[in-house]
Amino acid sequence: MTLEIGKSHAGRWLFKQRVLKIIWEKDGMILSSGFIVARNQQETEIVMADLKRLLH
Repeated sequence: MTLEIGKSHAGRWLFKQRVLKIIWEKDGMILSSGFIVARNQQETEIVMADLKRLLH
C-alpha cells in the first residue's frame, strides 16, 4: 500500500483541494481510493505524513 497526493480522482478534477490517494492491491488488481482530508495541499501533506508514521 502506498499513499499519494493528486489533483484528480475517478476522473474528477479538483482545483483547490487535493486528494489523498491510497493505492492498494486486491486479487492482483491495483486499486486507488481517494479522500479529501484537508482544505489545502499543506494540510493534506501533514495528514499523509501522520498516516505514513502510523503504517510503519
